[in-house]
Amino acid sequence: MRPRRVTTKAEPSRTWIVSGLFWLALLTAGLLYGAVALSPRLAIQIELRQRYREGQIQLVQMEQQIAHLERVSQAIAQDTHFKEQLARVDFDAIRPGEEVLAVDPSTAVDARLAIERPTLARPSRPWYGPLVTLVAESPRLRRGLLLGSATLILFSFGFLHPSQADRLLSAARTAQKATGQVLDRYRLDS
Repeated sequence: MRPRRVTTKAEPSRTWIVSGLFWLALLTAGLLYGAVALSPRLAIQIELRQRYREGQIQLVQMEQQIAHLERVSQAIAQDTHFKEQLARVDFDAIRPGEEVLAVDPSTAVDARLAIERPTLARPSRPWYGPLVTLVAESPRLRRGLLLGSATLILFSFGFLHPSQADRLLSAARTAQKATGQVLDRYRLDS
């Protein structure tokens, strides 16, 4: 007669660890799949938001320019002194008795160009934009993420079962010892 093998139930703390690892692996697999599935649409949305913000900035700048030109138009219509000055600048008109000084063209100032308009800053992309674009545009990376997701799912259902807690923790200890031995071999003693 063969000796009966006695199976012991894993300790509750060990099953919690394995159960936690199981759910963590499934969550990670879901996140990897979600990144692959949603990145193309999210990349398009980021691009559209960027274009919308740039359009809004352009609209504000044009509205400011229109307001400025309307003020200039009103000044031309109502202020004769302004009209006179504008004609002098545009047509090099001179009043009788005025003396004109020759100025180097590189140092001449055009009064209309001297008005500086504040430029609005170009909107920046979100911090995750380059990463989303990379995932959306790289078929190789997308396949790798899907493969990683499938591997995690298979691993979690195959090895992260609470009944396998003792076996899994024993394998983890063995791997830890082996890693420690390899690292100890290359440690320098002081």
